[in-house]
Amino acid sequence: MQETILRRVVHLDLNVSHLPATLHVASEESTERIAIGDEEVKVAISLSRSWAEVLRRLERTGGGTQGVIKQRAERLGLDVSYFLGQGWNRGRRFGPKRSPEEVLVLRDPDRVKESSYILRRALLAVGVPYRCAVSRPSGMVKCWSCL
Repeated sequence: MQETILRRVVHLDLNVSHLPATLHVASEESTERIAIGDEEVKVAISLSRSWAEVLRRLERTGGGTQGVIKQRAERLGLDVSYFLGQGWNRGRRFGPKRSPEEVLVLRDPDRVKESSYILRRALLAVGVPYRCAVSRPSGMVKCWSCL
């Protein structure tokens, strides 16, 4: 974003002497973009494991750059099937889900409570119907969880 601001400052020939020193370095040279060659894109993709890493290697950030690089890779026929998913999921292996017998146990009150979605999945697995279990007189409005 700062790059965009610097580019606009130079383009509009604005006086920025009253602003923080980081904006004073704005010049035509500092905001000018150098085109990326196909060979650079090929090398960056071959050495990277994600689109974010490709952008870091090409020293590019934000503003639709990732989409442009993806299109270029597609046009060049580059293989990116080995790229990893999102960072939070990188290298994680998810084991088998716990059985209902492991989840539906009486726990020590000091332990952390089980997640509602895990409890719900376990209850459904043992055949508990997915409906409100609150007994209420006829004509009473349904509870929030029944809506």
